[in-house]
Amino acid sequence: MRGFSQACLCVLFAGMVRAPAVQAQSARDVAGQPDKVELTVPLIWRGRILNEVFVRLDQHGNFEIDSASFSNQLRPVLNYEGRQVLEAALSGRDYVDADTLKQFGILVSFDMGRLSLVLDAIDPVLIPSERLVSAAQREQAQPTLEPAGFSAYLNANAAATYREGSDMRPPEIFLDGAMRFGGVVLEYEGLFSELASDEYSFSRQSLRGVYDQPEAFRRFSIGDLQVPGSQLVNSPFIGGISVQKSRRLFDPFYAPGTFSGRQVTISSPSTLDILINGAPYQSLELQPGRYDLDDLPIEYGSNNVELVVRDAAGRISVSDFSLFFDPVELLAGEDEYMAAFGYVADGISFEPDYSDELAFVADYRRALNGSFLLGGGVQISDAVQVASAEMQIVPQVIPGSLRLSAATSNSEEASGFAAFGGYRWYGGDTAGRKSASVTVDYRGANFESVGDLASLDSEQLTINATYSQGLSDRTFVTLGGNYLNTGLQDSRYSAYADVTHRLTPALGLKAGVEYGTDSQFGNEFGVRLGLTMAFAGRQRADLNYQSRRNYARASVSKAREDEIGAFGYSLAVQQVQDDQSIDGAIDYLGNRFDSRLSLISQGPNISEIGESQTARFQFGTSFAFADGGFGIGRPIRDSFAVLNPHRTMESDLIAGRSLAGGSYEASSGLFGGAVLNRLNSYNAQEFQYDLKSGEAGYDIGAGVERVFPPYKSGYSHQVGSDRFVSAVGFLYIGEEIGSLMTGRITEIDDDGFEPQPFFTNSSGRFGIIGLAPGKHYRVKLANGAEFEISVPADNSGLLRLGNIATESGDEGL
Repeated sequence: MRGFSQACLCVLFAGMVRAPAVQAQSARDVAGQPDKVELTVPLIWRGRILNEVFVRLDQHGNFEIDSASFSNQLRPVLNYEGRQVLEAALSGRDYVDADTLKQFGILVSFDMGRLSLVLDAIDPVLIPSERLVSAAQREQAQPTLEPAGFSAYLNANAAATYREGSDMRPPEIFLDGAMRFGGVVLEYEGLFSELASDEYSFSRQSLRGVYDQPEAFRRFSIGDLQVPGSQLVNSPFIGGISVQKSRRLFDPFYAPGTFSGRQVTISSPSTLDILINGAPYQSLELQPGRYDLDDLPIEYGSNNVELVVRDAAGRISVSDFSLFFDPVELLAGEDEYMAAFGYVADGISFEPDYSDELAFVADYRRALNGSFLLGGGVQISDAVQVASAEMQIVPQVIPGSLRLSAATSNSEEASGFAAFGGYRWYGGDTAGRKSASVTVDYRGANFESVGDLASLDSEQLTINATYSQGLSDRTFVTLGGNYLNTGLQDSRYSAYADVTHRLTPALGLKAGVEYGTDSQFGNEFGVRLGLTMAFAGRQRADLNYQSRRNYARASVSKAREDEIGAFGYSLAVQQVQDDQSIDGAIDYLGNRFDSRLSLISQGPNISEIGESQTARFQFGTSFAFADGGFGIGRPIRDSFAVLNPHRTMESDLIAGRSLAGGSYEASSGLFGGAVLNRLNSYNAQEFQYDLKSGEAGYDIGAGVERVFPPYKSGYSHQVGSDRFVSAVGFLYIGEEIGSLMTGRITEIDDDGFEPQPFFTNSSGRFGIIGLAPGKHYRVKLANGAEFEISVPADNSGLLRLGNIATESGDEGL
């Protein structure tokens, strides 16, 4: 059962956004306004709370808005022109009414049922243009939790391997984690093993500090750094400092495609139907405004796009355009860069082994528009100097997109050259989908980069090409080929053709032929067969056979779900040339750990398949700390949250992204709080929590929290408090129902209790949360009447007050 506080609020005001901070005053408390009450209420725009504003309300429902607070909350919504108009509307006015704002294109109303001020409409020319789909699907809710000031986690992953006929080695223990204080993150990785030497010892794999500026998409790093590389130039491992600007570091769902300034203007509430290649794709309900088509959900390749707008008057307008869509990697006009300086590592097998060679590495790219990107980079050290350039282009005059890059290197021994070219194209409708791609990669014999631990001895040329054609919505054909010439041996090439057909929604068949030349298989034809069958419960069976490679594999498997108690497995029989093997694995996910056991047995034939046997057991756990909250959980990869139950709770907590169906991802208990280990940095998300026992009446709060985690951050959240009692009842003023009454709740003997607003709905129903057992409270109404609430010392959560009757008062709060 979710915490009772949610139920109380739902009973009180269905759909209420938040309880306003009420500052009700009597007539004589508002100088010059004998019949008005002043309220602090939320300002609502398109269902989203902007913040609170002051409103004066009379007994007839007429209202005026405090100009200063209204301006503060509305300005961020408007563009430059809109802010100028707002300033003119409020000029010389301490309070402004709805009629005055309407003259300037701003329509507002007061919702008595929800006690909120609602922005019904704003002239589209006064607000910035919005991205089309994100405007219709944007996340309305704001984060409800702030990350811990100090947090840290340590993952411990152990792996023990047994091979028949060899001594049992001690397990390798991989340690990694992060510590965050304020905005600075310290990351660390290490390994206990005897692989690096004859003795079991610790190897430091990396240690680095990270500081982010997410508003600028920029990251500063110092320490052991793996510098980003490119298509042609390998990335070096550097001990030093770096700065990197990239939207993709901070936006996990980054999608750069744009239409270079295409917009649609909606002048009244309208329905927008999107048709892609003649088929309905999506329907959006839009409020007045200007919308960029940057994120229009069209398909890659050639498209015919129709936008059908139906406004509030029933009028229809249609616009259409054709384009080839294959976005470049940056938003139009955006750039990204990277620069690093430090000592280059000669080897990084177990821990970095830095040379005395200093190097500077830099890269810069910019999208000149939505279909053209240019970039380049340098690598400079005493031994090697490299310069590179790249280009991405989507030329609408011909379908398809091109990517070209080239680089030159210079060293004491020789100069080298490398180049890459790629082309891809998509077209056709859903059933007859077509695609083609060609890539050419050339590296000269003397080309090298600062990141190379070894250089090529000869030039190398690789060419790959594929073409796919849909014959129906269940069948498609794929043709492909590749060519490789290393200069050290005869060139090799191969070609293949496959037909894939979905016999049923759960059964798929793949058949094809291939031809190739290489030293391992010789010149010969072969057939390729594949069969896939999906079963209930995320189970499947696969069968694959390739005659040319003398390869066959049959397997059954079950994918593991990400909830406590889930398990997965796989079992397979395989033949590769003259080697036969049987392998199997089982995964299990616990509350505080994850584990995997795998076995493989192999030999030259079926009768001797047990000739060589290997078993491997892996076990992983984490230790998480955030602002006093501690818990042991499964390994953490990015950010996390520790949820601890308050001492007054008799039940453990459960938590997860969703608690539907009784499933959950973490639980509190003997080893600390519930540890949610899968929060993603710079991504708005939420998690749910509840009592494991389903205990009724205990107020655990909202039961859901929203977070926007910084990089490798931690959250600490205590569920429950000393004030866990919720009270419900009905208010009567004399013989009349106390409809829409406001007031304030204060403590009588509960030190530390924060006064909170009191209000009733139209039926006189009220709800109060956050009261403590054995304490007493006073409710004072705006009309001067008051009553007291006594909470029994043995109350376990819910206090039913029944009908509360008061007499009319004559004093203000």
